[in-house]
Amino acid sequence: MKGFDVKTESNKSFKNITLLFFFVLILLLLLVVLLNVVFGTVTWESLYINIITSLISVMIPLVLFNLIYDYVTKSHQKIEISDSISKAFMLNKDILERFSTDSRKSFIKTSTESLLGEEEGKMLYTTLIAPYLENKYNFRRNFKYHICYSVEDDLHFKQINDLTFTSDDYYWVEEDLSFFRNMNVFQLRKRRITAGFSYWESDLEELFKGEGVFFRENLFIGEKEKHILQQLTNEQLKNFINEALNFKFELNDQPLDFEVENAANGFYLQFHFDHTIEATPDKEYKFKYKFRMPQLKTIKKFIAIVSEPTQHVDILFTHADKNARIVPIPFFDDSEAINYLPNNIVKIELSKWVLPRSGCVFIWDEHKASEKEQTKELTQKHQVG
Repeated sequence: MKGFDVKTESNKSFKNITLLFFFVLILLLLLVVLLNVVFGTVTWESLYINIITSLISVMIPLVLFNLIYDYVTKSHQKIEISDSISKAFMLNKDILERFSTDSRKSFIKTSTESLLGEEEGKMLYTTLIAPYLENKYNFRRNFKYHICYSVEDDLHFKQINDLTFTSDDYYWVEEDLSFFRNMNVFQLRKRRITAGFSYWESDLEELFKGEGVFFRENLFIGEKEKHILQQLTNEQLKNFINEALNFKFELNDQPLDFEVENAANGFYLQFHFDHTIEATPDKEYKFKYKFRMPQLKTIKKFIAIVSEPTQHVDILFTHADKNARIVPIPFFDDSEAINYLPNNIVKIELSKWVLPRSGCVFIWDEHKASEKEQTKELTQKHQVG
């Protein structure tokens, strides 16, 4: 390596300078002695005393010079060696590949803390880098998230305790999502991935924070409807998900069936994949799923979350109610990515990397009827009266 060449050259230079300095002193000493003897300023008897005295006087600065030079040389040598090693690491990937996994993690952690400071570097390494290195936290690409609010006729499910979602009280939210992503360790080991719905917004993250969960959503429905769903068996709830939510999931364009696990705070959809789908940590998989869900009209918001580091995000939000004024509240660093299109459509497109917990909250209210429309409505009521 280049760093070791620098060290060798520095050692040779140090030895050469020391030897040169020593020989110069010897020559000077012989010259002084010779001149003194020739001109008769000293006798041979007193010469040895003068030599000893001269050596003692010379040794003190020589020792000090060697100590100072050694310190300066070693400090400069350490800097050059560190620079050479750093350049080798950055420019030659083969060197890092020879390291063990633990050594690479330690190197990345130390480098991150050195560049950003100990506290910030530790935070970044712990929250983002370490989970990725341990294959627990995956990066996603080409995340498409399309949401459409619509109003449909009343939906009755007599086979489920006469469960009803009326058009007066509910919107139907259609969601279509897709992205490319690797499997994490948990999903590969269990050969299972999980989606889930929560009845309470405050319980969403806690209920579905497992390593195998790839999607989570709020289900804003009335207390009566929640109670009915909570009492269902897993099989009854699966029928409801198939018939009402129409939940479809494909992994690499292959449809997967699911099992349902009911809970007090929501329910899980467990998707198992068999041997026909290769399960390796280095393989990228295509996730695609779509469904619809009821949402109370009194809940005038929708939260679109990007839960993992993602490159290229495409969010499309549509509201069928023409009187609804949509206001997007983004929590990512690019307000120019928001585009307002005709027919109550908001489009968000980000080509760069988006950090976890980024996304957008869509809120809306209704336009008040214009004065002309109010006058017309009052006139019609008066004529009917």
